[in-house]
Amino acid sequence: MLHLKSALVTLANVCDFEATARASYKEFAKPAAVFKPLRKQFELAKYLRNKFVGHIHPELLAKALEWQPTLRQVLPSGNDPRVMLLVNLWLLETAINTYVESDGTHKVFASELDLMYPPDWERFARYLESTIRGGIEYLVLIREYWAPRAVPVSPEPFSIEAALRAGREPHTG
Repeated sequence: MLHLKSALVTLANVCDFEATARASYKEFAKPAAVFKPLRKQFELAKYLRNKFVGHIHPELLAKALEWQPTLRQVLPSGNDPRVMLLVNLWLLETAINTYVESDGTHKVFASELDLMYPPDWERFARYLESTIRGGIEYLVLIREYWAPRAVPVSPEPFSIEAALRAGREPHTG
């Protein structure tokens, strides 16, 4: 679960970063061509980061309890890692299933997901894989464009010895 949450945070950060990088698309459009078809997937990752990963919103917990009343029975045994995995999966499922348009249609998936149902878990896993792979491809293209344009802070090569020496010396001024 920790790795899944880390992946969602990273994908959300790519989504946030894309708005900044957008200005470079006029000169180099390849990253936009990768990101555009995945935009909704990245926005879901951002939603999941905000509702499920960073801190669990009370509305999400209330909706999870409504949709999964079993949570009331398992929460008292919250020290059991197996129970915590189930609770996290139910919260994730609730967050995914609340990512809907105003008319109730799902923004990314064609229907609700039940993460305990193997075909739905596979749908989520495919979403995650395609979004991660797309994010990597996007960032490689961004680097391809920006790396030659980046101006080094110092013309001198990085020296680990100088950095360690600076860390040992008292700061004055």
